[in-house]
Amino acid sequence: MAPPGRTLQANGANTHNVGSQTASLVKEIESMAELLGRGLYRGLLRDMARVWNPREIQDVSLQQRVFEHMRSAERGLRRLEAALDKVGPEVLVPILKANRLTSIERVDNLETLKRIVVELERAAESHF
Repeated sequence: MAPPGRTLQANGANTHNVGSQTASLVKEIESMAELLGRGLYRGLLRDMARVWNPREIQDVSLQQRVFEHMRSAERGLRRLEAALDKVGPEVLVPILKANRLTSIERVDNLETLKRIVVELERAAESHF
């Protein structure tokens, strides 16, 4: 059996690791704000974690899920840009209207983003 000092030290190190992991994840989440835009960033925080500020998320696993969803949104936005490069921005307007949106900045969740991207990619495929 390990001496009590060792156990406390190991527990303290573990607590420190969780704290630094949390801080790191919070910084990564915060770094996504500009990339995703205000609507999508805040929408993901609101819907997934019920917070406006990622520093308020206490659960590391929830922080990880939020970050992964944000990474997914980033990939979706890249796909959107690629499709727009093929068809032009004028194709986006009716797709946004069909989704009851006035601009891409109004997208605040992954499902809506996915719907728009799929429709835009479909338009890009039929365009050529």
